Amino acid sequence: MAEVRRIPELRAIFKPGNPVIIFSHGFGVERTSAGLFQDIIEILPNSFGYVLFDYYSITGDHWSVPGINSMTSHLSRIIDMMHVDGRETYVLAHSQGCTIAALAYDGTWQGVFLAPPTRSIYKSWKQGFVKKRAGRAVIDDHGDVHMTRLSDQKKMTIASEWFEELVGNQSYDHMRKMASDGNLRIIEALKDESIKDRRRYKILEQSGAKIYSINANHNFDPPHRVDLTGEIKRVLSPYS
Repeated sequence: MAEVRRIPELRAIFKPGNPVIIFSHGFGVERTSAGLFQDIIEILPNSFGYVLFDYYSITGDHWSVPGINSMTSHLSRIIDMMHVDGRETYVLAHSQGCTIAALAYDGTWQGVFLAPPTRSIYKSWKQGFVKKRAGRAVIDDHGDVHMTRLSDQKKMTIASEWFEELVGNQSYDHMRKMASDGNLRIIEALKDESIKDRRRYKILEQSGAKIYSINANHNFDPPHRVDLTGEIKRVLSPYS
């Protein structure tokens, strides 16, 4: 088995192989959170490579969340690095990691998106974000949000650009382009508490996306993790 390497400047670890799966995590988590990606890695064929990385800068118990454009550039750098050696590349993304991946789409890789958000974001949503987290989130004079996570009390500083660059972003249009190129597979969580309207999934399917459905919540928590890894094995089987 190939040795896992570290890429410090990209906060990443890399196992060489072909094809290679780049994992793109969602908001408020790190690359190892909830064991989601680790469970998927364990079912990959030995010939596959993978990249696990963090979008955020993490120092002790403090996380710094950059803007969406910065995260998109981060992912693009990793994709470009994988292309250097001619590897066939797939981005396996979850939640907001799908938004970032869609914005990084350049036609050279295929996406497997888990519970991708498709809703539009409006200018007032930062205030709503903080109000929903009253008592543990505040906006400073620069527009950054400082927040304490409920799950582990870790501190997060969310750059104002993270909010601003999500407003009106074109990620859904990019998903439609991916679908029409035949480069998008979606694993839908039917009990996803964050998806209120599934009509956009239908439009993506009509545009060419392949959609697989699991009766799971947004994070595909157990006992549905086994269902998820089974679907991913089926999705990736043509490339193994």
